[in-house]
Amino acid sequence: MEENYLELKKLDSFERTLIFEDEDGNRLDITDWIVYFIAKTNINDPDETYIIYKKITSHSSTLGETTLALSSTETNVAVGNYPFAIKVLTDNTVGGVKEALTILEGVLVITDTIIQAVS
Repeated sequence: MEENYLELKKLDSFERTLIFEDEDGNRLDITDWIVYFIAKTNINDPDETYIIYKKITSHSSTLGETTLALSSTETNVAVGNYPFAIKVLTDNTVGGVKEALTILEGVLVITDTIIQAVS
């Protein structure tokens, strides 16, 4: 399987629109979905030991879009490579439990920035 890389500069803000579609390319209604972005030092570490954590509950629901936005404070982590995942809890339930789907996994690459502070 191909490795996915997401490269960010330390101390930079980051924003990307995530689009959710079915297998036919139709946008999904994600009104009641919860989208998680988690990066941690080691893939086997508990989720609570994350270096970056984002829980997204507000979406452009019927358009199947949401925004992953990280502040410069959230990207102020040590330069390095970290496993990350984007996972969703959908509004579908199976046996009374919300369906959980891993959308993307890969390596978050945090690179150093030349300018440390802007005033």
